[in-house]
Amino acid sequence: MKRKTTWAAVALFASGAVANAAPLQLSLDEAVRRGLTVGEEIQLSASAVAEAEQQVRAARAAVYPQIDAAVNYNRTIRSPYSFDLPEGMALPFGQANTWIAQVTINQTLYAAGKIGAGIQIAKEFQGSTEANAREEQQTIALAIEEAYYDAALAKEMAQIAESSGRLMNEQLAHVRLLKQAGNASELDVLRVQVERENLQPEITAAQNARDVATLNLLRLVNLPADSEVELDNVLTTATVQPVDVTNIIQGAVERRPAVAAAQHLVNIRKQQVKIERADSLPTVGASATIGEQALPANLFPAGDDFNSDWSVGVGVRIPLFDGGRRKAEVRAAQEVQKQAELQLAQLREAVTLELEQQRRELARAAEQVGARTEAVKQAQHAYELTELSYRVGNATQLDLTNARAQLRQATGNQAVAVHDYHLALARLERAAGMPIEG
Repeated sequence: MKRKTTWAAVALFASGAVANAAPLQLSLDEAVRRGLTVGEEIQLSASAVAEAEQQVRAARAAVYPQIDAAVNYNRTIRSPYSFDLPEGMALPFGQANTWIAQVTINQTLYAAGKIGAGIQIAKEFQGSTEANAREEQQTIALAIEEAYYDAALAKEMAQIAESSGRLMNEQLAHVRLLKQAGNASELDVLRVQVERENLQPEITAAQNARDVATLNLLRLVNLPADSEVELDNVLTTATVQPVDVTNIIQGAVERRPAVAAAQHLVNIRKQQVKIERADSLPTVGASATIGEQALPANLFPAGDDFNSDWSVGVGVRIPLFDGGRRKAEVRAAQEVQKQAELQLAQLREAVTLELEQQRRELARAAEQVGARTEAVKQAQHAYELTELSYRVGNATQLDLTNARAQLRQATGNQAVAVHDYHLALARLERAAGMPIEG
């Protein structure tokens, strides 16, 4: 999906300057660009990706030493050691004022790969989140494309109905002139009037459908509901161009963001199995404490009141017996991994089926465009001949009515065929995970 965006138009949309102005020229590219820039759904996806990035940073923090500092003051109100001592003698406990300042350092030296697995899980989660964000972008883009083509089709159908109404008005005026000249009867005039009145509900329904479809498009691109927009003429046969379906489908399954997200989930489950297995292995850690302690006679200590209290240590934790809990947790993690792998296989099959369905639908739609285009040419020629015959008296009013209805039907069918072709192509590109360019 190649899209070239007119940034001036996007800036105009963002400013909200749409009221009491000329209709905005809203191309398909600009509609998609806007929906992928200011839509709430896109902002939610971006927030999820940013959250995943922070989780990777948090997981990496386990590799580095954890350093904490603390300062504590204790005031002794009563103590069992509060008794008189010989002059010059003081106990190292039970003093009125106690100040302790210390820094503690803890570093994991060996954790049987748990830290590395945790970091890898965070990375895989980030990759899954980014893939899901791309999937969401493509879903939103497709919804906007569908809404754009639906609005264009509704507009075209309204124009066809309105054009038929104008033709009926012209014919009614012509028949009235013929009646005045004595070449038509009152019945001929009544027939044209009835046909015109019967057409009016169709015109109204087409106009309502156009307005509703336009409102839906405005909603998806975050434009005010009262905005007036002018859409590109995307439903002409000239917009139906040959496409290389093979190039679209080639590598589509692995390119699909949903498949990539599912693969990341499988990788996460594999790392979780490693973590569960690592719980049965020893862990080694080192710690250090750098402390200063003061027992001043006054409230605040002086510099020479502090005494150093430094220590270092190494600890080893060895799991011995847990009643089979860890073994059960490993097996449970393996089953979860198996489920993720089966879900990935199912997703690949579903994407393959979707690709085949959309490929066939595109081929069908292309054939329909050709058939409907030929039908329009024939209906147009038939109408012109019938109208000419009617004017010279060789065709009846009913013949002209039928010819006009056939032309209206053929023209509408052609617009629907072009609409269906573009939707089929957009859905095929969506199923194939084609990147959104622009």
